[in-house]
Amino acid sequence: TSSSSTHNSPQQPTLQQPQQQPQPQGQPPNPAELGGPGRQLHPEIRSVVQLSNAHARKIYMSGELVKHVERLTDGKIVGKEEPWKRVWAQLGGTTLSVWDMQEIEEASRRGAEVPPTYINITDASIHVLGAVTMPGPTGAPVKYTNVVTLTTAGLNLLLFSCPNPQSLVAWTAALRLSAYEKSRLEEIYTAHLLRMSLSENGICENSLPS
Repeated sequence: TSSSSTHNSPQQPTLQQPQQQPQPQGQPPNPAELGGPGRQLHPEIRSVVQLSNAHARKIYMSGELVKHVERLTDGKIVGKEEPWKRVWAQLGGTTLSVWDMQEIEEASRRGAEVPPTYINITDASIHVLGAVTMPGPTGAPVKYTNVVTLTTAGLNLLLFSCPNPQSLVAWTAALRLSAYEKSRLEEIYTAHLLRMSLSENGICENSLPS
């Protein structure tokens, strides 16, 4: 039985950094959008927006992985039609940016850069699979270890094989922590809006029915 070789993380390749990463729906808007020309944000909202912006810029994890698409958003199983690919991944906020390592190497020889593919993990389902054996390019079974799975949209299923157990723990923790911190920020943002609305209408929070 063949097994996947240990993935030694190289030095970070030259990547095309996005000017602005796509933001998921439901995120507190930026100060300019909220305040508008000549307007100032409420202090409570300003603090939440600042935290949200800091979260979006925070790099939780980066490194080389091996990626496989097992299932598409419509539930169609891709399986062996989609080969496992070496990628460089970076988790910034709840945006997982993924670069194809083969494309990076080819672009590097031309002096070019490669744009990433974005994966929004805000509402992702994250599970540790451990190990999985699948047919390789030659048809012989190949075992991939330290695998974490993501379901991010519809019925899709993405598999990422980490270089070692320590990396698997780190990536799993980073993905879950990023999604948790994002959900907490949205809860705080909503709570501030409700409190401000109640205050503006002269309603005491303690007078509301439980």
